[in-house]
Amino acid sequence: MARKVAFLPIEIIQGTSRISKVTFFCLISQFQPVAVIAMLLLFLDPNTVTYITCPAVSGGYGLKVDFQCPSGKFTHFDINVNNKMALTTTNCTQVTVSDLKPATSYLIEIRTVASSKSVLSSPVQCSTDATGVIVGSVLGVLLFLLLLGLIAFFVMKKRRKQHQQDIVHSIHKEKFSDHFQEKHADSDFGFAEDYQQLSNVGTKQSARAAELPDNRVKNRFTNVLPYDHSRVKLSCSNGNLTTDYINANYMPGYNSSKEFIATQGPLPNTSADFWRMVWEHQVNTIVMLTNCMENSRVKCEHYWPLDYTPCTYGDITVTVTKETILPEWTIRDFSLKHVGYQDAGVGRTGTLIALDYLIQQMEKEQRVGVYSFVEKMRMNRGLMVQTEGQYIFLNKCMLDLIEQSKEEENVYENQINDLIYENASVVREYQKDRL
Repeated sequence: MARKVAFLPIEIIQGTSRISKVTFFCLISQFQPVAVIAMLLLFLDPNTVTYITCPAVSGGYGLKVDFQCPSGKFTHFDINVNNKMALTTTNCTQVTVSDLKPATSYLIEIRTVASSKSVLSSPVQCSTDATGVIVGSVLGVLLFLLLLGLIAFFVMKKRRKQHQQDIVHSIHKEKFSDHFQEKHADSDFGFAEDYQQLSNVGTKQSARAAELPDNRVKNRFTNVLPYDHSRVKLSCSNGNLTTDYINANYMPGYNSSKEFIATQGPLPNTSADFWRMVWEHQVNTIVMLTNCMENSRVKCEHYWPLDYTPCTYGDITVTVTKETILPEWTIRDFSLKHVGYQDAGVGRTGTLIALDYLIQQMEKEQRVGVYSFVEKMRMNRGLMVQTEGQYIFLNKCMLDLIEQSKEEENVYENQINDLIYENASVVREYQKDRL
């Protein structure tokens, strides 16, 4: 019969594993006073992972976590990334942590788990591959530069094409006489063909502002409307957006894309807008290419003071400071950019602007491009150089200027030759006297 049972807890250290508790159950018998071991219970703490490496995965979006198995008992390992568990493994092999950001540092920890116990390793700092970011940045810069190069290429190509077209449509002044005679043959058939080709230039461009109900009454003619992209805009008054409208367009000259303003002759309801345009756009020269009345038709409102008495147009007060009456025209000073207008602001206005351009082109480039410049003007305002007669007139003017310059050169050369001959005669006489 048993007399006594003793429970003796003893702590034992075995190798690198620590046995937390060993309990001996000893049975002491009255017959055999010898201790008998009945049961041994072992509870082992897991060991810490001490060697961790984490090379980057090529491409930059992961890390290869490599570690050695610790001695002792374990069931699995938890891989923590920045204090958050990323994955679990049961093998002491290389594992890949994916879905990370490239070129970024992470803290890697490994938790060794054994039954209900676990231990966490010291953190190791690892970095993902930055090659992808570098390559991506380089590619981004290269693509940006490529895009800029393509844009520059197409812009230069367009300009080169335009320049080539201008050369095709412009004639060297030494050959302009032959060009003129060729076009002039058969009752100006060549000029008629050129002018016909110009008929549709620019006509598909929008003129929405001119067609607004509040602006229609500001147009003298329904078929001469300013294109939206080149129309002259006034400042809006009283918050009304339609008050910025006037039937006028910027026109290119030889030196600038906005060297002139082509506008219609003012109407009774647009005289104030006309002077507002002159004031706001700092116009210094107004060229009037129409009479107020032509063939019993009103072509232009009398928009300036009749005498030296100041007149107010809207918010602008206009005073004539000087008037010079000449046989063909009258010069008036109002102390106000080059504005040329007529009744519609396209026919004679376009002819005048074209003459100014062509004369400068001939002087500076030794070329004459009537067709190309009329085409260029029509991209800004419809019907510039309104009739075939005006187109022929431009060509005739340039021919006359070229022939006139040749005559002046011949006169100058003759004067030089005469002077050389006279000097040679004087030298010969001088030599005879010395002999």
